[in-house]
Amino acid sequence: SRLASFGDRAAADIGDLRGEQQALGERVQQVVESSGILAQRVEAVEAGELRDEQEQLRARVGRTERRVDHLAGDRAAIQQALAELRAEARAQQAQLRERLDGEVQAGQEALQARVNDVEERIEVLGQRITATTQVRLEDLERDVLVREYSLRSPS
Repeated sequence: SRLASFGDRAAADIGDLRGEQQALGERVQQVVESSGILAQRVEAVEAGELRDEQEQLRARVGRTERRVDHLAGDRAAIQQALAELRAEARAQQAQLRERLDGEVQAGQEALQARVNDVEERIEVLGQRITATTQVRLEDLERDVLVREYSLRSPS
């Protein structure tokens, strides 16, 4: 009888344990299902965040590309402006060179004219000096002749 009561109690305990095991199994199943749902939600959130990050990155890439295009446009404009400035500088340099050549030519011509004028004046002065010297020589010769004559004459 004790054995029977022990067997009954053991059977009841086994039944209770099986019930608890079944309840735990159901609970485990619920946890697994919940964790699956949570995993799906996490994946969805992560996917959403990834999409958001991807969209943000695309937006940043777009802004960067626009800035690069803008800078490339600026660079092209700067290069164009530099080319125009260089061309203008070359043109001005050529004009200055022509003007300077013209001024040098005019200066050389003016200098040559002055040299010619000075040479003419020197020649005129030389002729005057020669003429004056000739006249003076003739005067001196006459004076010498007059003195010689007056020295020879017994007056």
